[in-house]
Amino acid sequence: MKRIVLLAFTMLLSCALLFGCQSSSAPSDNSTTQPPVSTDLLSETTADTSMPPETEAPPPDYGTWDDDGALKILMIGNSFSDDTIEYAYQIATDLGIEQVVLGNLYIGGCNLNTHYANVRRDAHTYIYRYNNSGKWTNRENFSIKDALISDNWDFISLQQSSGVSGQTESYNSLPNIISELQKLCAESKNTSVSLVWNMTWAYQGDSTHAEFYKYQNDQMVMYEAIVSAVKKVIVTNDAISIVIPNGTSIQNARTSFLGDTLTRDGYHLSINTGRYVAALTMMHALTGMPIDSVTFIPPALASNAQAERIRDVCIESAKNAVTAPYTVTQSQHS
Repeated sequence: MKRIVLLAFTMLLSCALLFGCQSSSAPSDNSTTQPPVSTDLLSETTADTSMPPETEAPPPDYGTWDDDGALKILMIGNSFSDDTIEYAYQIATDLGIEQVVLGNLYIGGCNLNTHYANVRRDAHTYIYRYNNSGKWTNRENFSIKDALISDNWDFISLQQSSGVSGQTESYNSLPNIISELQKLCAESKNTSVSLVWNMTWAYQGDSTHAEFYKYQNDQMVMYEAIVSAVKKVIVTNDAISIVIPNGTSIQNARTSFLGDTLTRDGYHLSINTGRYVAALTMMHALTGMPIDSVTFIPPALASNAQAERIRDVCIESAKNAVTAPYTVTQSQHS
């Protein structure tokens, strides 16, 4: 009898242990599961303060221009877009493009929030710099709408103000700007235009710019912050087809014998070499055309004893940036 009772007790104990183990393997009711973060910046009608996680982004698909003999670029920016586009006409015609039309809507230091406010209320607050002949003319009291409906643009370029270009939270108004531009393009029948992004550059190492402290007054910290912001916010946005990697082309050139001498005041590009690098980068990125054969060089550089060597560095820096837009490539001309 004792053996029967002992056997029954042993069986009950085994069952209890078995069911106890199964219960402990089930998920706890107190566990939480975080929903996935949306990377679609256009999915909300208002700016979303959350940012998608940073991922290793592949290079954008450069060279979407249809090569119809006409190249028309409109930049909505500030003094950094001025620097970028200054020599674009000469380089484009050097490449054999028959008709070149360039526009730059300029407000000094203008950021995305201000551009958004201006496009919403059709504010006539821009200086419109225009070039269809090799010479720049200025027209005052222009609005974004004025410039956009004035021609059938191939590309419309946006950019962030330099001081906050490496801060992802400063890009929150971008989806709304894009939405407004898309409406204007539809109204003006600019249906084949491509929206692109001008990734600007880090300040010179000894810059005294008032916002350099945001990046520990460190050029590489600033450069890496700009790249991170572009990869998180711009590359993930399907409405933006191309990134013009000027931040990287300038950083590439700084690894050459030119060194950290590509600005004129610590942040604006030098009139000759810095602007030349930026324009080469833009032309190569937007058209996909090879730039090795470009013979144009800014007149002030032409008389330099190292003119050809400087030209080679500028072309190399632009090409390497288009190939690897988010990584610095060491120059072969050190």
